[in-house]
Order: sequence, then structure tokens, then C-alpha cells
Amino acid sequence: MFEQSHSVGAGPALRGRDAYAGQQHYYGETGYGETGSGAGSASSKPHLIVNAAGALTSIALVIGVAVWSYNLISRDVSGVPVVKALEGPMRIQPEKPGGTPAAHQGLAVNEIAALGSAPAAPDQLMLAPAPVEITADDVAGVFVPTSNGAAAKAPVTAAPETNDVTANNETDSSLSLSNVQQVSAVARNTPATKAALDELVASIAANTPSLTPVAPAPKVTVVKGGIGTSLRPKARVMRGNVIQASAPANITSTGVEVDPASVPLGTPLVQLGAFDSAEVARGEWNRLAKTFDGYLATKKRVIERAEKNGKTFYRLRALGFDQLADAQRFCSALEAENARCLSIVKR
Repeated sequence: MFEQSHSVGAGPALRGRDAYAGQQHYYGETGYGETGSGAGSASSKPHLIVNAAGALTSIALVIGVAVWSYNLISRDVSGVPVVKALEGPMRIQPEKPGGTPAAHQGLAVNEIAALGSAPAAPDQLMLAPAPVEITADDVAGVFVPTSNGAAAKAPVTAAPETNDVTANNETDSSLSLSNVQQVSAVARNTPATKAALDELVASIAANTPSLTPVAPAPKVTVVKGGIGTSLRPKARVMRGNVIQASAPANITSTGVEVDPASVPLGTPLVQLGAFDSAEVARGEWNRLAKTFDGYLATKKRVIERAEKNGKTFYRLRALGFDQLADAQRFCSALEAENARCLSIVKR
């Protein structure tokens, strides 16, 4: 029964297939006879192109990395700079290994600063020559006359020649000073010597012109031991055209005080400070008038009483400006001299 029911249910389909199973189909060369071949070939071409492109890219990347690595290695190896060796020795010993000494080196003062202690005493010390002592007679500019008025002159002897002195020392070494004096006295007492001397004196006196007698030089007192203290001249008052300094003008009289109530509104003023009392303000005005007499000589003093926070103070102001710009220039001049100043307008 089962086989019959199955055949009955599947009869129409099987009959349809079997009806065309024995027939031969002719489609010609239209391509419809190849089932699924055209669609499969068309869809596989893009995949082949993508795969080929990826493969070529990978190969190119690998080749590029290889070339880059080779260039990097070859550059590190062959890129070392080669410096040509210099001729001559590498080092030369200096002529003075210790350096050239300066003019100030070798002093004990420098060694104390460098080493921190005094150097050892030297092996040999050279003392300076003793100073030349000046006696009481060695006074500069003093000429002492003798009792007869003639100047005392030291005998001047001519320097003997070297050859003569040497010869005399060799030949006349046996002569003494006493023998020489005796020989000179005997030579002067001979008649021939006296006659020759008289003729010489007469000829000199005849050829010598008459001399006018000269008054003796004044006697100068010699200070023994030199001058101990130089004398300082006394200060003398120079007499002549002495200009007497005039008494300073009374500055307080030039400062005319003005009642602050009489000053109209809008008048340019200059405030010089605020003080605890009117007397202190007037004293400050007098001080400023002495310091800046050229500025406050033509200005009038204004002392205004004011109160703030329960405290009373007095404002010192100057009156006498045509415009506010004049007051500002006035303050600039005072501030340049380190003085307090403020240009305001009466309100």
C-alpha cells in the first residue's frame, strides 16, 4: 500500500521528467546549453585581479625593505670619514715646560696667596747699600764766607794721568810726604826761583785789568742738622675789593597768605602737602620757599582746614596760576627735585 501511495503522490512530477527524458534538445551555439559555466567565469576574474595585485604589492614591499636594509648597512660601513695623517710628531715638548715666567712671579707675596704660608728663607741675602749720610755742612744753597769776606774754597787738584802715576809709584816709591815738602821748601827759597816768581807775578799783574771791589756776601746762618719742620705761612686776609654778602631776603614776607574762602571755584591750585596744624604748614612753606625761591616767589600761600574720618588736618596750597597746565608744569619742576606736589582745581 505504501508503494502505491508514493507512486500516486509523485506521479505527475515523475511523469513530467520522464516525458522529456528521452528527447534531445538542440540550442545551437547560443550558450544556453552550458549550465553555470558563464556566471562562474565572470565572477572569478575580479578575485584573480585582487589577488595578483596583493601579491605584487607584497613582493614590492619585501624588495623595498631588502634594498633599504642593504643601503643602511653599506652606509654605516662605508660612511666613516677618513682623515689624512699629519706629518711630523703628534706631540712636541715645549721649550719651557714650566711656562714663560711673568715679571711678577717669584715674589713672597704671591707665594703667600698661592700656598697659604710664607716661603722658606733664601740661601743668600743681599743687603742694600747704606744710605749716604749728610753732614751738617752739606746744606743746599748755603754759601759761608770767611772772616776776611772771601769765599772759602776747597783746594782743587788736577787729576794725574795714569801713566805718570804708575811711573811715579814704580820709580819714586821711596819718597814720603815729608821729603816732598822739604824739597818744595828748598826749591822756593833758591834765588833763581824767587826771581822767576817775581817776574811771573809782575807780568800777570801788568796784564790783569783792575777789578772793582765787591761787597762781601751777607752772612747766612747755617741750620745744623737740617730743617726739622717746614714753616707754613700764616693765613692772611686778602685786602682789596671785598664784596660783602647781603643779608638774605625775608622769604616769609613774600609768601602772602590768602583766605581759602575767597578763592573762586575752578581756580587752578597746587597742593604741597597736608599737615596737622597751620603752623606746621607755614613752616613747610618757608622751607620750600628757601629751597625753591625761584618758583614760590610769585605764588600766594593758601592753608585750608579740612576734616576726614574725624581727623582735622590743614592743606598747604599755592595760588597764582593762570591755567591748569601751568600748575602741572610747576609740579613737574618740583617733582624733579624730589618734592611732593599735586595740581588740582578749587571745588
